[in-house]
Amino acid sequence: MVVPSKHPSDSLPCYSDVPDTSVRRREARFVSQTDVDTWLRDRRATVDGPVLTLTAGGQRYILQDVARILGPRGRSVDLFGMTGRIVAVSELLSLGASVSTSSARIGTADYDLQLGYLVHRIEA
Repeated sequence: MVVPSKHPSDSLPCYSDVPDTSVRRREARFVSQTDVDTWLRDRRATVDGPVLTLTAGGQRYILQDVARILGPRGRSVDLFGMTGRIVAVSELLSLGASVSTSSARIGTADYDLQLGYLVHRIEA
């Protein structure tokens, strides 16, 4: 069982929509890399640079590379309060974290993660 830290990190923005984080809902949503790949393969969406366009309705979205922190790897306590946070990959790298497709190492702490995008709708 994962026990979240009583002192979550304030140094990173949190884009989570989890109600117990006391963070207001944002207009951006997390979409996994797997979902985007499936949409592209099924031709339900196209990507041009950082812009995702849904083919059915023509809605356009800006994509930002992020990682959803799923929890600590092999630990029962979340040392940095990262569980449930959605953090820009660039923020993790600027902290000196090493990031792979399924995990990140921050200092001596290893976290399981899911790569994806923070999706911001472009209004017409």
